[in-house]
Amino acid sequence: MPRLGQEFNPERSFFKRLKNKTLDLQEKEYNCTLSCIRVKVEHIFAQVKTFKILSDRYRSKPNSVSGIVNLKNEFFLA
Repeated sequence: MPRLGQEFNPERSFFKRLKNKTLDLQEKEYNCTLSCIRVKVEHIFAQVKTFKILSDRYRSKPNSVSGIVNLKNEFFLA
């Protein structure tokens, strides 16, 4: 089984801690790297879904749309 220093394989899922044992430093670093990549991909999926929702005609108050835009902009500034 390849370790983080040898090869990074994104198809490999997270390392799981066995009962009464801890993960070593390389396994923790691998999990951290994988989770960082995973978060970025999930944010892109969320943006695509949001765009798909907003691409339809919005039939409610215009203030709601401006609130959604402001929320999105504040989210990415933080």
